[in-house]
Amino acid sequence: MDAGRTQTHFYGTLNLLTGKEIVLGSEIMNAEVSAHYLQMRLDAVPALSILPFWDPAPWYLGKLIEKLLAENPRLQLVRFPSANPELNQQEHVWKATRKAASHYHSEPHFGELANRFEKH
Repeated sequence: MDAGRTQTHFYGTLNLLTGKEIVLGSEIMNAEVSAHYLQMRLDAVPALSILPFWDPAPWYLGKLIEKLLAENPRLQLVRFPSANPELNQQEHVWKATRKAASHYHSEPHFGELANRFEKH
């Protein structure tokens, strides 16, 4: 595989109360991985309600997401309007992370770059 085409995607949650960031790296973004990420968030705080703010990306839609929402009333999604990344606080985290971990850095191994991004 051409190393220039290697990709890693990240799911991220910024807790607006604590400022803590939770990240999951994934080779793909689809409804199955999105549902897995939401389930991880539910499992991490079993006694609390969760209100994620998500953009309308297609990998956040589908029967798996609908099923998870129906089975977990303490989980409710708020969807941002299309093409409004400035409303999404997570986008500001990604921007700062790209600047700190990948912009103007030379890293010959993609895995190390992905690890540095995730750790930041």
